Amino acid sequence: MQRKASKDADPLEFEIEFGFKETDIRTRIERQCGGKRIPQELATFEQLTHAPDFNPFTQLEIVRSGVVRLPTPEECEGLEYYTGLGMSAESQRVGMQEFRKRLNRQTKGNAARTMERYARFFSDGEESAISLEQIFESYRASTIVQLAA
Repeated sequence: MQRKASKDADPLEFEIEFGFKETDIRTRIERQCGGKRIPQELATFEQLTHAPDFNPFTQLEIVRSGVVRLPTPEECEGLEYYTGLGMSAESQRVGMQEFRKRLNRQTKGNAARTMERYARFFSDGEESAISLEQIFESYRASTIVQLAA
């Protein structure tokens, strides 16, 4: 865009051009179905007409990784503070999705249980910018348009 801009034009600003700040985090949510992973509710072409009512995101979990205030060592038992602090730092370093994948590997599939135990090191308690209901409604509206075409 900058190469195509006129030399006389004002400099391009990311937020003005794209509608969000350059530092904002945007995530694409996608559910792919294929082979043996096709949901039973959509297994035939006839059933595809029911796709708008099928929610493919029931297993999706929205986890905020920003922390307003970490607990103090005095508020924790034993090594909980140092373990939680390290987990929080690692999740910030590699991102929450990659962190959960690695934690699942390290805990033999118990990432959810471990995250629950150390939850105060990960969540600031604020609501997410988007809800699971909004994600489903966006999918539903898109699916209705695709089926109408």
